[in-house]
Amino acid sequence: MRKKEKSMAWNMDTLSKDGFSKSMVNTKPEQAEVDLEEVREQKQKTFMEKYEKQIKHFSMLRCWDDSQKYLLDNIHLVCEETANYLVIWCFDLKAEEKCVLMEQVAHQTIVMQFILELAKSLKVDPRACFWQFFTKIKTADGQYMEGFNDELEAFKDCVQGQAKLRIKKVMKEYEEEECKQQLVRAAWTPLRYTSPSLKNSRNALR
Repeated sequence: MRKKEKSMAWNMDTLSKDGFSKSMVNTKPEQAEVDLEEVREQKQKTFMEKYEKQIKHFSMLRCWDDSQKYLLDNIHLVCEETANYLVIWCFDLKAEEKCVLMEQVAHQTIVMQFILELAKSLKVDPRACFWQFFTKIKTADGQYMEGFNDELEAFKDCVQGQAKLRIKKVMKEYEEEECKQQLVRAAWTPLRYTSPSLKNSRNALR
């Protein structure tokens, strides 16, 4: 009997009977995801506060050799948090209509994305293989360079599209707020009304 009960312990039909709630079973994984997301957000925030100046310096580099050397000297920047920061900054720059600066930052964003993708394909830490990206890009054939440029253009198009949506949303919110303000002003404007009888009495006194 005990053996039978043990075999039933992880049966979902058994868990769904009285005494076990499906919501209770599902709550833990959902809560774990929420907790994990909060940890990621805190990690990103801490990283940005600590290394923002260095990330911005990297984003302004234009030469492959300069980028490689700077990452070698600041190996901690070779990570997903740097890529996330650069992506967000690109959106902000486009919204501020700083298009030339956005394109420069976008280039370095794709550099970091390519490094992360290379690490994923090799199944190694990106800090252990980032130099391979620079070796490849500096000696790349036309196809590899074309792939890099295609990704860069696609990313810039994405940034531009998101910026338009953001501006559209802001304008809509502004129009809605302006409409509310007009309604409020109208509600508080004193109504000037004179009854016909009062008007006639005034005319009689003249």
